[in-house]
Amino acid sequence: MKSVLIHRGNTYKTKSNRRVRKVTPSKKVVNVRVGKKGAMHRCHDCNQKITSIIQMRTAKFSRQKVSKRRVSRPLGATHCSKCVAKKITVDFFNNETRAVNK
Repeated sequence: MKSVLIHRGNTYKTKSNRRVRKVTPSKKVVNVRVGKKGAMHRCHDCNQKITSIIQMRTAKFSRQKVSKRRVSRPLGATHCSKCVAKKITVDFFNNETRAVNK
């Protein structure tokens, strides 16, 4: 492929300055800047990846719809389904033991 100049800003090959060659509809080869990937959201208890939450950088993530930023369950944005189920059962049994003791 034809060599293409980087016309603006930073010309160094760094993680934040990755470029991809694209061919425009007019058959011109240009460099297009590719942004960094965001990290997957993880559960606060077991550190498992929460795959149903969209993976983006922080600023772009904050502009997304609420439905893309969390899962529709209690603690959906911070905990995985297994940990939420475990928390609910533990809290239920703790309330039952308190009620029995009174």
